[in-house]
Amino acid sequence: MGNKNNNIPVSWNISNSNTSCRHQLSDQESAYYLIQYPDVLQSCGNNKQNYKCARNHWTKYGCKEGRNYVLPPSCSYVLSDQEAICYIEQNNLGYLRSGNDLNKARTHWQTIGCINNLSYTCPESAEIVQLNQDLKIANSQLSDLGSDYKNFANNVHSQLTNILKLEVTDLPFVFSNVQEQNKKLENQLQNTNDKKLTQDQRAFYIETQNSNLQNFNSILNWFYYVVLFIFIGVLFLMKKNLDLYRKIFLVLFFLSFPFFIYYIEYALWFIGHYLVSLFYSKIFII
Repeated sequence: MGNKNNNIPVSWNISNSNTSCRHQLSDQESAYYLIQYPDVLQSCGNNKQNYKCARNHWTKYGCKEGRNYVLPPSCSYVLSDQEAICYIEQNNLGYLRSGNDLNKARTHWQTIGCINNLSYTCPESAEIVQLNQDLKIANSQLSDLGSDYKNFANNVHSQLTNILKLEVTDLPFVFSNVQEQNKKLENQLQNTNDKKLTQDQRAFYIETQNSNLQNFNSILNWFYYVVLFIFIGVLFLMKKNLDLYRKIFLVLFFLSFPFFIYYIEYALWFIGHYLVSLFYSKIFII
């Protein structure tokens, strides 16, 4: 544990001074200190998160041996959105994605990724690589035909590259948005189907009730006319009390009575609805 590591860059070596020995390593510096020195990591139980052990080693031995804890300059680099997406996909860190917020990925890179040499570069898809190769060949073949063709080829190359340069790592966000839209559409469709089912059930119930009422009304009509024909028979068998004209009048009255009642009820319903629409200032619909 007392040997210096000769692989440390000279610009990162720490001077052997009382000030540096009194420095308390941060968690990030402790993690970097453990990763740099396998012997220290082994003495700390091969636990890369044993920051307390790393601090103790630095205080007792590391500062005197000139060991390094200073983070590399790359740890201060702020990833772009595209680099943050590639960083997540390249290192299977999907748990860092929170909607369109990539700040967790940037923080992870500055605290952990840069220390462990994780990659944030975006590899081109095989299709784009092949397309670039084909465009280079076409460009070289057209270059000897004149400056106009060369400019045309360059423009086509740049336009196709801009159109087709869709990184594979962009697709999870696109797929996620499509999934969310599909879920919303499925919920709307389910609600519409439920509403339609409820309306269909209500319509079926009303239709059934109307059908039962019509059947019951038909039975009442038949019963009425059976009773009426019995009454007519008894009426004409009577030889006294009523003359023939009165008997005919009674027969016609009772035969037409159901029709009179129907039209009287319809007229009352019509007038009632008209008065209600007039009172509430609504359009009267027959």
